[in-house]
Amino acid sequence: MENQNPTPAPQLEKLPNAVMILVFGIISIVFCWYGFVPAVGIVTGIIGIVFGILAMVMGGKAKKLYASAPEKYSKGTLTLAKVGSILGTVGWILGIVFMLIGIIILILAAGTASHFG
Repeated sequence: MENQNPTPAPQLEKLPNAVMILVFGIISIVFCWYGFVPAVGIVTGIIGIVFGILAMVMGGKAKKLYASAPEKYSKGTLTLAKVGSILGTVGWILGIVFMLIGIIILILAAGTASHFG
């Protein structure tokens, strides 16, 4: 029997910022939920929206980069970028919705306080 040495598979590069995109998406989901809490919620809602938009934009760039040379980058890092982009999209949309709810609550509370004041 002949000793066969298979050629090792080439090491694929990681997509730049794939992990950061996922982290930004997670941050946007975590912070978007506090948008309805008066005062503090507005700041955290803005943080969720900003990180969501960053994740979405960076995820789009990463997907384009992968599409330009799929043989160069690992599929796993593409998955990280896609998931981060999806979480970012959901995060900024929910952030806006919850901030609007928070603003409505703040207006109603102010109107009620002035009515009874």
